[in-house]
Amino acid sequence: MKICTAHVHEFLPHGITEGSISTGTLKEEDLIARFHDWIGDNCAKKPDVYYEVSCNSEAEIDELLADLFDFLETVACLHGFRFGAHEGDGADIGFWKDETWT
Repeated sequence: MKICTAHVHEFLPHGITEGSISTGTLKEEDLIARFHDWIGDNCAKKPDVYYEVSCNSEAEIDELLADLFDFLETVACLHGFRFGAHEGDGADIGFWKDETWT
């Protein structure tokens, strides 16, 4: 999923806060639900992937999860964060300050 950097403010006009979105699980359905909830609560403009909630196969679930990760990683990167697992806990997924960002 590609987001034009000039329009990122349309998705998150107030930026990102460092912290967890999902903890204690790596189940695909749990991650999808938590990422979906975070986008619903925090994004002023919803990306297309937000509306893709019906999955009928493992392949569709994998694709939806990958698209959600791509969206959250892109938005995080544009705000000086990275999105993914916490360095100390692989089941703690969220936004973390990217020390390499300038």
